[in-house]
Amino acid sequence: MDFFAAVTYLLVGTSSVSGLIIPRPAMEATNLPEQIHLSWSGNPTEMYVTWATPSPSTVTSVKFGLDAANLTSTATGTSTVFVDGAKAHKVRYIHRVTLVNLVPATRYYYSCGSDAGWATVYTFRSIQAGTEWSPRLLVYGDMGSVNARSLQEMTKEVQADRYDLVLHVGDFAYDMDNSNGDVGDDFLRALEPLAAIIPYVTVVGNHEQKYNFSHYRNRFTCPGNDEGMFYSINVGPLHLTVMSTEFYFFLRYGVTQIYNQYYWLAKDLTAAAENADNGWIFVAGHRPMYCSNPDMVDCNPRGNIDYAVIDSVWVQKTQPGRPVWYRGSKQTGRLLHSDRKSNARTEG
Repeated sequence: MDFFAAVTYLLVGTSSVSGLIIPRPAMEATNLPEQIHLSWSGNPTEMYVTWATPSPSTVTSVKFGLDAANLTSTATGTSTVFVDGAKAHKVRYIHRVTLVNLVPATRYYYSCGSDAGWATVYTFRSIQAGTEWSPRLLVYGDMGSVNARSLQEMTKEVQADRYDLVLHVGDFAYDMDNSNGDVGDDFLRALEPLAAIIPYVTVVGNHEQKYNFSHYRNRFTCPGNDEGMFYSINVGPLHLTVMSTEFYFFLRYGVTQIYNQYYWLAKDLTAAAENADNGWIFVAGHRPMYCSNPDMVDCNPRGNIDYAVIDSVWVQKTQPGRPVWYRGSKQTGRLLHSDRKSNARTEG
């Protein structure tokens, strides 16, 4: 299988230009679900649904089914209190539900909420099972609330069912914690038309570091027990390993996580390399493994502890988000948006 024919890359610029994100009314005006987004456990019979409300709900539920007008199944989940770390200590309630017993590669419809109010009905297609197919990934990183100039085109392509999942390789909203977390709210609201209909796989970046990455840890739902900092999933013949490159740059949050990730990464990549069903191994981290520029901000020698593990396994592709400087050869696909300050294109 030609992996590069199955994956689309969008390199999204990071300059400060007015973009497409227009805030909705403040969360306090309603307790309806908002910031709805999907993510995936790696099991083709499951899907995670995550959303936020400003006030607690008596129950956290998702109604779903094969007919938008007849949502016959109900799944319940959990609600957690997320307190922003700024002086205002703004409170949000994050709701998570796992849909189970899905039929792979099947169109579903769903609405999340409670008796206090239900969200609009969204649709998604469950992930195909097995390895005899080519997954289609939309991969990008470094997208801010005032520079989402590719978001409209990406949303159109996702709505046209061109992809199986999205991989956001770090740096969300610039920054999710800004203005007591309101910037993160606005970003996820604007992302909802895209992220509510396709699994949104995330990687932590340096712009998520405030309060020990609390906004990233709380706002997104990822498989594993490490709050999305490192984990892996298999999608078709592709083994996707997500790691944190930020552990080495923010040592004030401790060093235990560096060793935990190292031993986990060695075990994960070794098992992936020994699995004959894995035609490709893809490692995603926000900062690059190697730099062609003398940039110590992005290429910190402390990261070599994990890079040695990656090099010891035949990893076919690594995907960083940073650095924001760009070096390439030629255009190989359709151009979605490009100017001297941003670059967004497909390869295939």
